[in-house]
Amino acid sequence: MMLIDVAVSVELQVRITATGRATVLTLTGELDERTVSSFCMQTADVLATDTVELVLDLQRLYFLDVAGLVVLVELSGKLEQAGGGLALAGVRPRVREFMEQSAVGRALRRFADVEQALAAVAPMAAATAVATRN
Repeated sequence: MMLIDVAVSVELQVRITATGRATVLTLTGELDERTVSSFCMQTADVLATDTVELVLDLQRLYFLDVAGLVVLVELSGKLEQAGGGLALAGVRPRVREFMEQSAVGRALRRFADVEQALAAVAPMAAATAVATRN
């Protein structure tokens, strides 16, 4: 397992952990109009490694605004187009309530914790591999 700590900004820190099944990004702080551009650069670097399965650990994400939600939805779409997907883990109540107010936010896959998200990602990756071979 490889860990990389990246301070995206004062308001958002990202820890990248490459596992056998997916890459986990642990977000601490706020994902909003002030931090989305830095977050996008980080995710672009991760996607450049051919990562198609991504888990976002949001247990320490304290704030999400519309700009942050749009970035998550766009990231989910990019990963799905590449044959993978995005799973959100440990979404805090305040952030979850904000997501549920939006139809696009409700469409994002959410899990109680990282382990559940990783367990869900593994079958998706296997199904994608089978579909690609056929």
